[in-house]
Amino acid sequence: MLVSMLALLGAPGCGSRGASRGQNEPPPVVDTAMTLRPIEDVLRDHTPALMRIPGVVGTAQGEEGGQPCIIVFVARRSEALGKSIPRELEGHPVRIDEVGEIRPLR
Repeated sequence: MLVSMLALLGAPGCGSRGASRGQNEPPPVVDTAMTLRPIEDVLRDHTPALMRIPGVVGTAQGEEGGQPCIIVFVARRSEALGKSIPRELEGHPVRIDEVGEIRPLR
């Protein structure tokens, strides 16, 4: 099956330039479930940038509606902060949780 898929992917480049797809045909559907990186990798790679946003105090992996999501913990929710934090990262939804200031225990 993989060979068939590769053959189909290579087919548009085989003919003349205008023969790849009819103008009335919709673009091919891409299954994003196959293209998403694991949420653990996305969280690890984006946490340093998220932590540089003033007001962000932490990140975690969580669940929203039965699906995995990235949680961004903020000291205090604000409109400006909400605009600074993306709603999704690499296809994974992002949830913002207000948790207050985080201080080390003594």
